[in-house]
Amino acid sequence: EVGAAADLDVIIAQAGVATRREAVITAESGLEAARDQLVRFCRPESDPKRWDILLVPIDRPWIVAEPPLEVPQAIETARRRRPDVHRALLAIDTVEETLVQRDNELLPQLDVFTQLREDGLGGQHHSAWTAIGEGRFYSWTAGVRLNLPLYLRAERSRLRAAKLDVEIAQAQLRSLDATVILEVRRTIRDVRTAKASIEATRSSRILAAR
Repeated sequence: EVGAAADLDVIIAQAGVATRREAVITAESGLEAARDQLVRFCRPESDPKRWDILLVPIDRPWIVAEPPLEVPQAIETARRRRPDVHRALLAIDTVEETLVQRDNELLPQLDVFTQLREDGLGGQHHSAWTAIGEGRFYSWTAGVRLNLPLYLRAERSRLRAAKLDVEIAQAQLRSLDATVILEVRRTIRDVRTAKASIEATRSSRILAAR
């Protein structure tokens, strides 16, 4: 039984070593990923060989004071600043203007027009041209033109297409707004989780050093 207990302790210790080795491998992978991101931000290179550099941190990491992370306020800020939200709103304005135009195509068109014309009158060709510059002969024209569209098949079809475009644009905006809310909530959660993780790791390191 004593030998079996010793073997069990060895197995438990080996399992602990394997677990810590796995944690070291995961930490090294995270370190490599962070290094690649830092190289990308500081000195982006297209040559793969230039990425294999050794980075030695000089400054100690520091944590800024956490700003107030209010979800409703952050969502409103994201809605105001995101370009894709502005594009979606402009798309809605465009299709709504098109809808108004298509709706107007179903209405009768009434035009009032007037025209002033100077005429050249004369017994011969050159005298008629001369009379044009003298300003003696004018003619006025005025009238009303009414256009009544018949059948309206094409116009109704374009109107239905315009209404569908408006519904599609509004649905896309609602979907985008839901995506914005989801991303803001997830980002705030990630910030709070990262801060708590840093504090926990710092406390663990201090306790391990005692």
